[in-house]
This record gives sequence, C-alpha cells and structure tokens, in this order.
Amino acid sequence: MSTLQRLLVCVLLALSSISRANPTTIWLEAEDAAETNFVPGPFVEVRPDGPSGYATLRLYVQDEKVDKSKLPFFAELPFTVTSEGKYRMWLAGSPQNVGWAAPCRYRIDQQPFVDLKGKAWSSRPYGGGGNLLGWSLADTIDLKPGAHTLRFEVSSPRAQDKLFAFFLDAVVLTTDESFQPSGNHPKYSPHPLRTEFKRGEQDVLRDQLELPHYRRAMAKTDEELGPQTAAEVLHKIEARPLPTTRQTLPHEFGLHGMERPFVQANWNADKAKKVYELLARAGVDSFRTAEATWSRLGPQFDRFDDLDFELEQAHKYGMTHMLTIGYPASQYTVAGFYLSAVKPEYEPLYRQYLRTIFNRVKGKGVEYVELGNEVDAPETWWRKSTPEMYVNELRMVKEELTPIDPSVKIVALAATTSRNPKGLTDTDGRAFVRKCFDLGMDHYAGAYSLHYADKLANRDFVQFMRGAMARAGSPNKPLIDSEQSGGDKPYGIICTFARCFFLYDFPRVDYYMARDWFEAGKSLVKTSLFDYEWNPKLRLLAYAASVDAMKGRVLVGIAEPAPGIEAYVLKYADNYKSDGAPYSIVMWNHNRELLKFDAKASIAATSVTGLRGAVSKLSWRLDSTSLDANTTQLQVGEEPVIVFTTKAPQWKLLTPEKYLDQVAPVAANNGGAD
Repeated sequence: MSTLQRLLVCVLLALSSISRANPTTIWLEAEDAAETNFVPGPFVEVRPDGPSGYATLRLYVQDEKVDKSKLPFFAELPFTVTSEGKYRMWLAGSPQNVGWAAPCRYRIDQQPFVDLKGKAWSSRPYGGGGNLLGWSLADTIDLKPGAHTLRFEVSSPRAQDKLFAFFLDAVVLTTDESFQPSGNHPKYSPHPLRTEFKRGEQDVLRDQLELPHYRRAMAKTDEELGPQTAAEVLHKIEARPLPTTRQTLPHEFGLHGMERPFVQANWNADKAKKVYELLARAGVDSFRTAEATWSRLGPQFDRFDDLDFELEQAHKYGMTHMLTIGYPASQYTVAGFYLSAVKPEYEPLYRQYLRTIFNRVKGKGVEYVELGNEVDAPETWWRKSTPEMYVNELRMVKEELTPIDPSVKIVALAATTSRNPKGLTDTDGRAFVRKCFDLGMDHYAGAYSLHYADKLANRDFVQFMRGAMARAGSPNKPLIDSEQSGGDKPYGIICTFARCFFLYDFPRVDYYMARDWFEAGKSLVKTSLFDYEWNPKLRLLAYAASVDAMKGRVLVGIAEPAPGIEAYVLKYADNYKSDGAPYSIVMWNHNRELLKFDAKASIAATSVTGLRGAVSKLSWRLDSTSLDANTTQLQVGEEPVIVFTTKAPQWKLLTPEKYLDQVAPVAANNGGAD
C-alpha cells in the first residue's frame, strides 16, 4: 500500500470516527403528521409515563364503520436530512408480530413500500395506562440530504375481530448504531423529563397540545367557530337579564360539564365565573356533575375545593345541582378501578363518604343525587360489578340520605345500553335493568334516568323504561334524560329539548355538555355550548332560544301542519308568571332524520299555514322579528322556527302517543334506533 493510500485510509477512519462520535439524529412525532386519515387521530395523554411528547397517533375503528373507498389509512411525516448516511429507523408504536395490531407498511418518498410484518418490540412497553407502545427497529436505509416524506399505511384490520388498531408514537432516524431506545424518554428525546405535575398543570398542557387538532377538526363542522361568531353570541347573551326569582317549573333545563377537568377553582376560577354568569343569562336551571364521586374527592374524600366552588357559583344565580355519586377510589372497589362497586369490607367507609357528602351539600341547591353513570353498560361504567351490588349501594344511599335531607331525590341507572333490545355491548343492558327492579331497586330510587333518547326511533327505549317502572308499581316517578346532545347542527338543541320535554315527557334534560373536549383523549365532543378556549358558541344561542320558547310552558298538542313538519304547540302553565304571548310554536322539517336522507341532500322549506294571532318569530340565533296579527303562514325548513301567538293554530293536534304511533314506525323502518 502506497503512502498516499495509507494516508487516505487514515483520513477515512478519522472521518468515520468523527461520524460515530457525532451521529445525526432526526426525531419525528407521529401526532404531528402533515397528512393523516387515522381515526380518531392524535391522542393526548398528559402523564409522566405516557406517550412521547404526551401525544400519539391512533387508529382504532371497527371495519364496518370504515368507508372502503377511503382506504388505506395513512400518515405522512415530512422530514429533512442534512447529512448523507446510513440511518437506522426506530418506530415507537404497535408491534407487528402480535394479533392485536393491524398490519402496517411504510415507504420513503416514492420508493417501494416495505412491509413491517414480524417486527417485534426490542424494548419494554410503555404508554401510560395502556402500555400499547414500544420500540422496534424497522429498517436501515440510505438517505441523501434534502426534503423527504415518510408514509405509513394500514390497509386491512387485525384478523381476530376486524378492528383497525394501530398506534404510532414517534420515529427516530439516526446514524448512531449504538442507539437502543426504551420508554418515552430515550436518548435524543427532545422533550424534558417530568416525574410529576402540579395540580392544574396537566390540564393546561393538554389544552395546548390538543388545541391545534381541535381547530382542524372543528373547521370541518357547522359550528362557525371564530372571533366574529363568539362576539355575536356574547353580545346577545349578555343582553339577556339575569334570573331574579326561581319559580316552580314544569321542566328543568340542565347542563352537564361544569366540572373537572373544565372547571378547577385553583387555576381558572375567574374564567369559570364568567361562564356561570352567561349560562344563567341563557336560562340554565341546573347542573349535573360528577364532582361528588368518591374517586374525584380522593381516597379520604376530603378534596372539596372544586365541588364547593361549583355549588357556590350555581347557587349565586339560583341554579341547582344533580350530583352523580358513588364510584369509590380504586383501592376500595371490586374491580380495582374507580368505575366500579365498593368492596363489601369497605361498606362502613362508603357510608362515611355518603354522610360526609350529604352533610356538606345540604342547603346548597342539590335537588338530586344520581348513583353511578350508565351502569347498564357494566363493561365500561360498572366494571366487574353486578345488579346486586348496585341495588345494595342504592340501599345505603337511601339509608344515609334520608336522615340528613329527605327532600333530595335519589336517581337510579342513567341507562344507555338499554336503548337497544339486544344491548349495544356484549352485555344486555335491559337484562341488567330488569334484574335491578327484581332486586327491589324501586324501594330506594325516587327517580330514574336514561341517556340519548330524543330520536323518534328511540320510542321503544322510553317505553321499556316506563314499562319497567310501571311493573315495579311506580309509573309516575320522574324519568329524566340526564345526558343528551343536540346532534351535528347547532340548532339541533331546540329539537332535542322539544322532543324530550313534550314528546317523551321528561321533566328534566341535561344537555351534554358545557365545553368541547376530547373524551378519553380521542373522541371529539363538539356539541358543547363553549369551545375549547371557553368562547361561547352558536349552540348557546340555540339553548337560550329553547328556553324562551319552552320554559314554563306545557304541551297543547303536536301537529304535522305540512308534510315533514314536526310542530309543538305550547302554552304557559297556569301557575307560571310571564308577560309574554301565551302560546309558542316550535317547528322544523324532520325528513332528514325520519327518512334517512343523505347528509348532503337539500331539503326545501315548506309553506306552513293555519297560524292565528301571530305576534313574533324567533330564530335559533335569537333574532326576533315582529309579525302582523293577520300572518297565517310561514316558511319552515330544517332550521327550527319559533312563533309566539295569542291563539292556538288551526291544526289537528295530537297527543304524544298518537303522534308517535304516526311517525315512530316510519323512523324505525328507515334505520332503527340510533
């Protein structure tokens, strides 16, 4: 070897040594994908042992819910290479040698796809409560300087149950051959290590991480989010008076969601106080909150800051509460998880919790206590627990509440799975409800609750509940809808309240919910009255319009004054004091729901005649128009129209039962229960 050759070898060895000493590493977060159609998509989990950067990208959807024309599911991550070299590509996500994850492949730019089948984790799993993430060495690839795109594709579900399940947390491209990642903070992680958070800090960070995903998702809806809309809503709501005296009402307008994580007295109290004021002006009568559950109050049930704050703010405006109670802290439950029944050996402590709560809230506007939530879905909300356990807890609630405040009603069930006769999960919800009644639940419950019963096709759900109550000897106990959304359109709230109050005769409806959020970190709840940053949404106007049309009123009759028009004729109850026009009529075209029209189908407005004594018309956006007393007809489309009159219209009016006999079979034949 010549001297020149030996010199060249030395230079190359030196350069190689420098490269090894200063490797090039590119870190990519999957949730920041430039393009993706993963469902539900970015998932935020703010906890020290959670995903990298407190977020991950999730694909988790059943095959039957997938539009096959939109396959494959994909995620594209752009990146830039500054130094040419041979890069190892490490993936933090689902392994590809197990049955619970769907198969995945990848490619760089327009190169051929590479199948990841068989790739196993080389690290221990991590990812917060799920442990669904781990590191796999996917490949070693040559990369040249410049812009590149890494694309992942999932084209088929996992074999065992046809579920598209694939999680991707981060990707590391590195020339460091010694790199062996593990956990959510391996070498080269750009995120500072955290071992704990101060109270409220997690919520602030979660909001920051979720806000970009929220804005992108909401841009595809009819919510019209933006400063101009928020200003319109704020102006109209602030112009409404605050309530002065509380009257006995035929119906209560409730609201769920003024609680943690949205309301925390020690870090967003000022903003929350303004929200309570706006809700009072909009006409909210009462709140449903889970703040009083044992798990929320801590193992020693002594964390009362948030509950005290919520009760105080509502009470200031004459608003009341329904408290969801029960659900002991995890160490005291039969499941070892907080959505479960109490272990028998801890029943004395459970009774102490109940006495503490009931004494604490006495005289602070609590009208109802609701034991548990959706307990007829035990796989989710009553884990490893039985009807016997539920009725036993109801008995304890009754025995501890009665000596302290017998005026508070005990609400049972909050049923949801029972919507479907066959059950919406592997467990038959109706069998659970029947068993609770057989065990004597009615001896302890003063009222019952269900969820999401406003659809015409859900008549059977309501009939089932009322039938079970009648067989127990209590057909006249209140049946409450304690969780109810208004659908995809902001004005849907009005239709929901009209049906729940007057078609199904629920004395109370709790709208779901106060503020938009990602439920369980993945499913976007976009039907709330306020957006992610507590700006008022159009739905708050529709809520207030519902109040103006329905509060203090009772049903005169239901009509179909023109084909497809659903109309509720209402009048003030005899004991309700108001100076307004005695009659209100709420009407809209229901054909999209009833006949299952496509979402893009256009529904023309219909001329409705037969009005008498017209005074004014109110839109769902709270815009009022005076009408001539001789006005006899109006155009009505999908958007609800509210008309105030001095006389009932000249229509054939039906009872709720007769109206349901007329329309419910049509709804059932065109799609069944929702």
